[in-house]
Amino acid sequence: AEALFFIEKAKKLDPKNRWYSETKAAILERQGSLQQAAEIYEQLLHADPAKAVFYREAARLYAAQGRGDKALEIIGLREQQFGLRYDTTQQKVQILKVQGRWDVAADEIQKLRAEGLKNKVADSTLKRMEVDIKGKKYALMVLVKTDDKAKYKNVIDVLDELNITFIGKYALVDLAQQEYDMIKNFQP
Repeated sequence: AEALFFIEKAKKLDPKNRWYSETKAAILERQGSLQQAAEIYEQLLHADPAKAVFYREAARLYAAQGRGDKALEIIGLREQQFGLRYDTTQQKVQILKVQGRWDVAADEIQKLRAEGLKNKVADSTLKRMEVDIKGKKYALMVLVKTDDKAKYKNVIDVLDELNITFIGKYALVDLAQQEYDMIKNFQP
């Protein structure tokens, strides 16, 4: 409480000094006032949109409060200001995973790869992000069922598509008799 008192006093003496606001936000965060700290960073990013750290900190604090959509909004503003970046994508992917939006997280990694940033980001880092999405407990699982007419090439093509779309959990299983009968009776 004493630190906040002195920061407020210093801000009154020099209201243009943003360091005081940053310090106040850090103190509030340590005291558990994440909402107030996030709001200060959001005010700072509107006052000085050229400082990427304000976007990152505001998004981090909103995400820590479980306000993923607000954090993603802030990250979107950062991307408008600075373009697509690895650290922004990484932060966005983490939030999307918490929200259980694995498909959107995978799309963000693909977008990063497509933008040509893979030359600036180690391929192993992108792979690690992909593996992280694929291996989670709540990640989508696909059952691949083939009949006796399935060709090896078709099964491999399906597995390739699963890999491209970051489906890390899949199983090749036999068709149940009921499923086989249903396919056999199906007339397109």
